[in-house]
Amino acid sequence: MDSINGEMKLTNFKDDFDFSNPNYFKASDEEDKKQGIDFWICNIPIAYRQRRKKCPDDITIRYKRPSKEKTEYNKILDGTLKAKLFLFNFEDKIIFSTLESIKSALLNNKFTSYANTDGTWFVAIDLENIRYFECNK
Repeated sequence: MDSINGEMKLTNFKDDFDFSNPNYFKASDEEDKKQGIDFWICNIPIAYRQRRKKCPDDITIRYKRPSKEKTEYNKILDGTLKAKLFLFNFEDKIIFSTLESIKSALLNNKFTSYANTDGTWFVAIDLENIRYFECNK
């Protein structure tokens, strides 16, 4: 992080993490695949999502797979997704939101579903439909 006039500014998010720090814990393969947890900070399970330039004002959640394997959408609704905090890394900002806020948007149909060319589906939730905290890079 850089300090500019007393403000903290994120430069390169991945560089800001010290992976040798005992407060940073990478999730196990099982936690990642079955519970949607990418890493832990201070005992808080966090899901990390890298956002693409083409989706500047929404977050996406995988909705369906051709294999019928359980998706993030299913895990959020049935309670098996255990990440309490979502971190979305956009090109120009980082968005933090809670599992509860995202689940509320899904339960209240505050999303649009889209098909990918690979046969998977995802839902896009506009940032207006969730509670979040934003940090500019």
